[in-house]
Amino acid sequence: MLRIGKIDGHPSCVKIAKDAMNQSVLVTGTSGSGKTVALQRMECSLAEQGIPILVLNFHGTHAKNQIYPPLQEHYEMLTDRVDVKSNGISLNLLAPITHPDGSGECCEEVANAVVEAFDDVFSLGYRQRSVLRNAILWGMANRKGISNDIEVIEWGLKMQDSSEAEKVLEKFWGIFYSGIFRSTGQFLRSGRITILELESFDVRTQRLMAELVLSSIWRYAVVAGQYAKVPVYIVIDEFQNLSLTSNSILTSYLREGRKYNLALLLSTQTLEVFGKEKKALLQQVAVRCYFRPASAELSVVAKEIDKAQYKLWFEKLAGLGKGVFIAAGRFEVEGCIVEKPLILRDEVGGNG
Repeated sequence: MLRIGKIDGHPSCVKIAKDAMNQSVLVTGTSGSGKTVALQRMECSLAEQGIPILVLNFHGTHAKNQIYPPLQEHYEMLTDRVDVKSNGISLNLLAPITHPDGSGECCEEVANAVVEAFDDVFSLGYRQRSVLRNAILWGMANRKGISNDIEVIEWGLKMQDSSEAEKVLEKFWGIFYSGIFRSTGQFLRSGRITILELESFDVRTQRLMAELVLSSIWRYAVVAGQYAKVPVYIVIDEFQNLSLTSNSILTSYLREGRKYNLALLLSTQTLEVFGKEKKALLQQVAVRCYFRPASAELSVVAKEIDKAQYKLWFEKLAGLGKGVFIAAGRFEVEGCIVEKPLILRDEVGGNG
């Protein structure tokens, strides 16, 4: 169970309630308000419980020199860092998934699942879906001597020598020609914080990589996630460059992640970059943590916390110090359920 923080002067941790609609958290606040440190402490809290965590590090907020100094030694003991540009990402796209009853996917099922994963990243027309599916099936039958699954798909597209295949190659150029996806084994481990270092890539390639990784994890979770003993947490700091359309993979995590033991820790400086529908979607997380917002956004954020008492929360928000935040959601405190906004301090993590 994720520990969120502590009520000032109170020894007990505030946790997400077990019966909350999901276990995802949204953290907002200006630069320097303490939100990234809060994420780091939450990650430690989860890892200490044996939960696997994946961090998509777009902007270097989880670089070694950015970890909160009092937490750094403990954090690094729990962390596996992956230099994606040098070492790639382990992604076994074409490996059939074994179902809990022992049966395995057939080639057609694998091909359809991978096509859906690519389509989640960038929408494909039916002809593009067809050539991609054919490329995957060709690759599964002719992969001898080809080093990884992405290269297999690339060769399958090139063998077709068609304009639609060329369009798919161009659309996913950052994936096919970067050489970053490699079949090198499992990259998520229980009780470990796996950080994918992505900051050296351009924004488009970051999005391609991130959404393909998210789609692949989703595929496995849909088959076996409901039988998992612990959830998988995905941490995305400054997630606004990822798609939040109605059929995007991030939307699937927000709406259905609990069914498959998947949860998100999302962080951004402001929600004002999102439209009304996307804001409503983000409200579906179990807990929203509001660190100090920009002065111009105080009124908007106060109404998000509690429209009926927004003047009260306006004043509270304006007076927040570093590492102090207002949490809204469904909580558990010493065995009791609390559903009102709470002012908390970021004091989770460590060895407790």
